[in-house]
Amino acid sequence: MDPRPTAETYNTKGIICHNQSGYQNNQILNRLERDLSALMSDIKAIKDDISVIREYIRIKKQKEDKSWF
Repeated sequence: MDPRPTAETYNTKGIICHNQSGYQNNQILNRLERDLSALMSDIKAIKDDISVIREYIRIKKQKEDKSWF
């Protein structure tokens, strides 16, 4: 007999059936995908902000360098 639990079996340690476990894992995966999507959009916004700051610093440095001559 196969020692692995089937969808209908439970053991005394509180392991839930595979179907319910699969559903919960799917819910967790969906939540992680949403969180990852939100993080990626935040990272994109931060990258855009950093590029604006770098451009500002570059232009300011050019102006300061021109003022010395």
